[in-house]
Amino acid sequence: MKNTTLLRAALLINSAFSALSALLMLLWTDTIANLLGLSTHGLLLLVSAGLLLFTADLLHQALQPRLASWRALYASMADLLWVVLSVLLTVVFYSAIPTAGIVLVISIAGFVLLFALLQLYGIRQLHLNPATGLYRHCLVVRTQAPARQLWPVIADLGSISRFVPMLAHSEVLNDLPAAQGAVRRCTNQKGQSWSELCTDWQEGTSFSLRFLTDEPGFPFPASVMLGGWSVQSTDQGSEVTIWWELMPKPAWMAPVMLPMLAFGADKDFPGVIAKMAVASQEQLEEPISQFRARLLPRLC
Repeated sequence: MKNTTLLRAALLINSAFSALSALLMLLWTDTIANLLGLSTHGLLLLVSAGLLLFTADLLHQALQPRLASWRALYASMADLLWVVLSVLLTVVFYSAIPTAGIVLVISIAGFVLLFALLQLYGIRQLHLNPATGLYRHCLVVRTQAPARQLWPVIADLGSISRFVPMLAHSEVLNDLPAAQGAVRRCTNQKGQSWSELCTDWQEGTSFSLRFLTDEPGFPFPASVMLGGWSVQSTDQGSEVTIWWELMPKPAWMAPVMLPMLAFGADKDFPGVIAKMAVASQEQLEEPISQFRARLLPRLC
């Protein structure tokens, strides 16, 4: 998930256009107010202030080493809302707005629509894994717990519900050992269940899973869904990588579904790893008393 160029460019262009629009509203307030048929300047000043805040947010997004696609999604939704409101205003107040003002509003809405579409396509490209054709989200969390102590907790497939808030229950079917071929059954807090087949197992370092999407009642809108965990040692402890790859159903929903997945995962899994780190110390004579788990600003 390293194709960030398009999304960064779209966010930067959008921020530049928003800043320019705000500055023009502030510098040529009277002219623009006359074009739009406004008798007061209050609305223009309010819109320009909002645009400057929007500009700052877009710039902050674009300059991050790890782009947060969920933030780009809400920026795109804000752009689309601008377009809808622009069209509605020109329709409702058609007789009150001079022709030049209508042309101005619709022209700006056209540019904003273009930015929204570019950002959505950039989100798609950000998550697309060209090697598999699936859409990927991945995160890396750093903690002080040594990898050799953390691995047994991560590798205990049936105990994942102890650490993930959305899960009410988890188990490995048929009491099989955690290894390739094992099937984990998970149930969330809503009572929805699904199964995950372990397709690869590297003792001490990683495992991969395939969600059994063809099973009746599979709760996620994906025709293919994979995932995996890995842990590696660092000088300060360990780094845990968690990833998912999926084909949304329908596929065109990828620019919406992947940011939603990313938002939840980025919010919840540092806490999950912190709980696992605490659990990794339970049998030690001198356990580490406190753990921090930090999401790293790294693409993977």
